[in-house]
Amino acid sequence: MAAVLAALYIVCHGLALVLLPGHAQAVSFSFLIGAPLLATLACLWRMMHSDAGVGWLALSAGMLLWAGGMALNMYQEIGLSTPDATPGVSMLLYVLYGVPLTFAMAHPRYEPWYLVVIDGALALLLGYLFFVHTFSFATMSDAPEQGVNSLRLMFDIENLFIAAFALVRYPASEDASRRVFFRALAAFARVYMGVAAYINHVATEASYGGLTDLIIDVPFLLLACTGAAPWRRGGHGHAAPPGPGRACRQPVDPAGGLAGGVGLDGGSTPAPGRGRLCVGHAGLGPARGGDAGARDGAPRISWTC
Repeated sequence: MAAVLAALYIVCHGLALVLLPGHAQAVSFSFLIGAPLLATLACLWRMMHSDAGVGWLALSAGMLLWAGGMALNMYQEIGLSTPDATPGVSMLLYVLYGVPLTFAMAHPRYEPWYLVVIDGALALLLGYLFFVHTFSFATMSDAPEQGVNSLRLMFDIENLFIAAFALVRYPASEDASRRVFFRALAAFARVYMGVAAYINHVATEASYGGLTDLIIDVPFLLLACTGAAPWRRGGHGHAAPPGPGRACRQPVDPAGGLAGGVGLDGGSTPAPGRGRLCVGHAGLGPARGGDAGARDGAPRISWTC
């Protein structure tokens, strides 16, 4: 049912663009903001029913940041009537969306509270570095072409970073609830990375309000479907992760976080998006012109990039 509703959302988005051409831009922005908000609600709902609640909460925070970036784009283009400008603030939010996701990947399930605080502080420091880096190429209200290109590269790196490490954490997790979370994050990140790459490097001249906007809905609706999927209550012991086998658990220390040397920083600096959307879609780009008793169950939907 969730997949059907997601498909209807995209159909309604497309029909609205065709039937209301005079208001296509405002309509499209509304759908583009609505998709990550739906994903936020789904993540919050799953958080309340999951033993991996911290991860789902962090993911919902990332979706809110992304929605905020799109809302600022809408204000810039419709409210201020400056469609050719790329606001640095919206690009910053597109970049910062990856910070809570990075925290979620680095945060182990069992960890003393003071290490959680350290992980959180390092995540905030990462956000500050993104802030400094972003505004070295952009201003609050605009970004030059060269700056946009540099931010696109940052978005590309960020998207690849999130997708790769989510895939590493998925088979490395020993309890079912965290495996479900990392499976959802890995699926979202791969689809998002593909959409962002298309928007930022292929459809760079597309303007908001066109049919190209429909594909931007896809990763967020996928996440919404995954978060809203039924979960299994109960469980037995620590289920072995699927796929590569137990040896795959070695590369990641489940007890380590940002402070414990999981190595998620990887030395890579996340990057931006679409000429006008530059990951503005965090990858989409704003430059567009537990325990065995885990309550989560495997998502019923499996979209890949």
